[in-house]
Amino acid sequence: GDTSEMIRPRWRQECDVRLPDHVNGRLVFSFGVNDMAEETGAGIRVPIEESIANARTMLTEARDWRPTLMIGPIPIIEDMQPYIFPNGIAYDFNNARIAELSRRYADLCDELDIPYLDIFATLHGNAAWETSQRNCDGVHVLGDGYAMIAALVAEWPAWRAWFDD
Repeated sequence: GDTSEMIRPRWRQECDVRLPDHVNGRLVFSFGVNDMAEETGAGIRVPIEESIANARTMLTEARDWRPTLMIGPIPIIEDMQPYIFPNGIAYDFNNARIAELSRRYADLCDELDIPYLDIFATLHGNAAWETSQRNCDGVHVLGDGYAMIAALVAEWPAWRAWFDD
């Protein structure tokens, strides 16, 4: 449920603890779906321009510190929205907003020379992905969905290059 606005102030501290200077650490970012959720009565959680600004801040610092990759947001099942939490808060996820954010993240990563994996375009309309989401809650997936993401990452040339070095 974290947004880019929530991740931005803490990501470096969390990574510093896990990646001391003597470690050959690398960074992979993936966020954005929660930014585009419309909270009932409160609006879009993080407007797209703020999401892009948050990503720019994090990715610029990350790129200057460690090798960095970015994996884009996932599609959701719109007819299973809104996603309602046990406390009654409801988030309405929308693929058009997520697709636009994914395109904007891709442009930003191109500008920053950070490899970007657009999984939205690959998974949107994929029957197996949609089945995994439908068998869960319309936003998250079951293990087979995570296996699909893992396979996409494993085949990604930017990811593979890290292991070929």
